[in-house]
Amino acid sequence: MASPALERIGMALAQGRPVRAGGVWGSSYALILAEAVPLPALLLVPQPLAAEEAVEDLRCFGLQPVLYEGLKQAERFRSGAIPLLVADLPAALGEIPSPESLGRHRITIAPGGTLDPAELARRLVEAGFERTASVERPGEFAVRGGIVDVFPRTADLPARVELLGDAVESLRSFDPSTQGSLEPIARLEFRPVPESSPRSATLIEYLPEKACAVLREPSEMDLRHPKWAEAWPALARRPVLELSSLPLPDAENLRILSLQRFSGVLANVERELEAVRREHTIVFCANEGEERRLRELIKTPLEIRRGRLNHGFLFEDQKSAFLAHHELFNRYRLRRSARRADTRPIDSLLEIERGDIVVHVTHGI
Repeated sequence: MASPALERIGMALAQGRPVRAGGVWGSSYALILAEAVPLPALLLVPQPLAAEEAVEDLRCFGLQPVLYEGLKQAERFRSGAIPLLVADLPAALGEIPSPESLGRHRITIAPGGTLDPAELARRLVEAGFERTASVERPGEFAVRGGIVDVFPRTADLPARVELLGDAVESLRSFDPSTQGSLEPIARLEFRPVPESSPRSATLIEYLPEKACAVLREPSEMDLRHPKWAEAWPALARRPVLELSSLPLPDAENLRILSLQRFSGVLANVERELEAVRREHTIVFCANEGEERRLRELIKTPLEIRRGRLNHGFLFEDQKSAFLAHHELFNRYRLRRSARRADTRPIDSLLEIERGDIVVHVTHGI
């Protein structure tokens, strides 16, 4: 059901105007992004756990978000390969090589073109790529006679180049686990940045030209971050949507309600569900077992969708209730961030500094 408030938000963003919205309780921000925010878009949240939850919430409403972890996602976002990127503010303001420095080191390979394997190897080694017998991980390459395998740090799969002399005869992706060839590639373009390149940019500089930015709970963000003063002017030139749980002055305050805590008592589940039921009521179940259990308890018609909605809400404008199975049964998980800045895999040596603790995949610390 259409919401006039969401239509006004979408119109403002489409016209390039900033807009603020209050009363955005629970995981309703994900519905707002799905129905009112044009893509491409960057969603900024205060902390890493909020970013991980956002990926789950957005998937519930048909979006395909990608969690920002570094240069790989930044470059793919800028190229248009990622339509919706989710980042916590500290990660988004972390320093990475600038787009200009990447542009100076572009490598392009296409069937029908030419390639000097020795020159390619020199450039890759200079950029910190490792020459191996077989390519299995990003940042590796191999040269075997007239075959060159390379795994760009920004790619999902490695590429295999077959040469006849210096002419590119074939270009295909391949499976790094089996080494078997997969699909033909019309063109491979990547940027092996030398390790000596300075890190002076942030994710904000990688926003696509027509991208929107969504700030969820900006009042909870550490806007005293030294990079924020530099990033905000670039961000403010784009349509920015600020979302807050609390009502805001001079804002589009939505009629969205949070849900009370359910008791979790099986005998009360149906009665408590009926108390919040609206014209459109949807319960999100994370798996088949949760769905089967719910259908055994609830005898009245109910729409069930697959997904992990972290926080349910009532959207009165749409006469809709969006509920989470784990809330309905009062079963919450103890969540710890799976992505910690000091323990995640790195895409490039450019991401570490003197004094950082590094665990090598083969040699340990």
